[in-house]
Amino acid sequence: FMSAIVPLIFLAFCTVGIAYGYGAGTIKDKKDIPKYMSKGVATMNDVCVTFFFVSQMLYMFNVSKLATVLSVLGERFLRSIHLGGLGLLIVFIILVAFLNVFMISASSKYLILAPIFIGMFNNLGIDPVWTQLAYRIGDSCTNSISPLNACLFACIGILNNYRDEKYNPEPAGLGTVMSSVFVFCMAMLVTFILLFVVFYLFKLPVGIGN
Repeated sequence: FMSAIVPLIFLAFCTVGIAYGYGAGTIKDKKDIPKYMSKGVATMNDVCVTFFFVSQMLYMFNVSKLATVLSVLGERFLRSIHLGGLGLLIVFIILVAFLNVFMISASSKYLILAPIFIGMFNNLGIDPVWTQLAYRIGDSCTNSISPLNACLFACIGILNNYRDEKYNPEPAGLGTVMSSVFVFCMAMLVTFILLFVVFYLFKLPVGIGN
């Protein structure tokens, strides 16, 4: 089932989209279907080009075993500056939140960071479950202010479709969305960090076996 999930999702969206198009009257002939499909995909061109180079970088990163080297060097550096425990995890959350703005793909980012930081933090006495939790917090708070987020372009399209020129004479752009949600992103980040500190200090369970 999982190996066929992509075509299944494609068929599901095509079926619903085509049915809605005929019902709404926007699709009048079968020739209109590929035209609307290509129009939707056109907004993703920039993201597809970016992902191509990201995939090449990930392959080279894994083959070179650079993750192991960085993990060992990072552990030695952290020991030399006596940074560990809760303070290190908070710094890690902020680092992931910052990187998330420039690398939106959670799977790609995790493939790069996990081999480095899980082993590094484990050698410093930090259970991997806390490293995972810290990663998830940083990874979830800044998605909506990343210019590489495909959903951001969908939001811009929706804003422009429903824009009232009387109140918003200029079309919406990246700055419109990012400036509107930045405050919420920072509020989420601070709130999750505070919750993380509470769970860490009071040794509350955060996962199976913890």
